[in-house]
Amino acid sequence: MNSNLISTSINQMHSHTDHSNKRSKQRGVNNESIVFILENATPIYKQGFCFYSLKNTGKKEVPKSLKRDSLMNLVVMTDASGAAIITVYKNLKAWKNIKRKHKYLS
Repeated sequence: MNSNLISTSINQMHSHTDHSNKRSKQRGVNNESIVFILENATPIYKQGFCFYSLKNTGKKEVPKSLKRDSLMNLVVMTDASGAAIITVYKNLKAWKNIKRKHKYLS
């Protein structure tokens, strides 16, 4: 097991790293929001990572405990396989910024 992974697993397929666990607590993002993004967002593979962000939640049923506006701005970054969550952050123009990233780091 990788040394930067902690035992926290948010579901069967994904686990937090120390960094993502710390950042999600600092930024007030709960595990329910992270799981919703991972299950409903389309993955975007850029720069050796996988980014998950919702472009439009109008078609998806959002649980009442989650706020639609906060989900639209939420980005979950995982490793290329999608098994380890690296970080979680909020960005008003998340979709646009992810799409503008270069495919590979130079």
